[in-house]
Amino acid sequence: MWGFKPKTRAMSRTEVMTRLPREIVDAGNAISNDRFYEVPVDPQYIMKKVPSWKLTYIHDKHDCDDFVRDFRGWLSRKGFGSLLAMDTELLLKNGVRHNLISFIDLLNVDLDGKNKLVFGEPQTGLVVTNDGFQNIKLRL
Repeated sequence: MWGFKPKTRAMSRTEVMTRLPREIVDAGNAISNDRFYEVPVDPQYIMKKVPSWKLTYIHDKHDCDDFVRDFRGWLSRKGFGSLLAMDTELLLKNGVRHNLISFIDLLNVDLDGKNKLVFGEPQTGLVVTNDGFQNIKLRL
């Protein structure tokens, strides 16, 4: 697989849904099509390896949602279509909608025992922090 060997943990859709933040699942904002997923242990590794950041941003032609499709498409072409790199739509503080990749953070949980989300920017290949993201919608 061209040197791409992410460490993962197999999980069923049910287990993934129980690990996602309640406010996202309860609002019906987590859409799943598969029954099983490979959850990456190190999201930063995935963000560094997927070369979507090499593509060119073109306003309203190749923008954030296209970068997410490119990112997930690359994983699928390499045989990692079941890797849980979620297509994530969110609302920024300034009211603008944006698309990112998100991952379940297997190492960190909130006070309710739910895993936190780690966000990746496919336009830069970097992991970004949740700086007040709102109305998060996930496509697993």
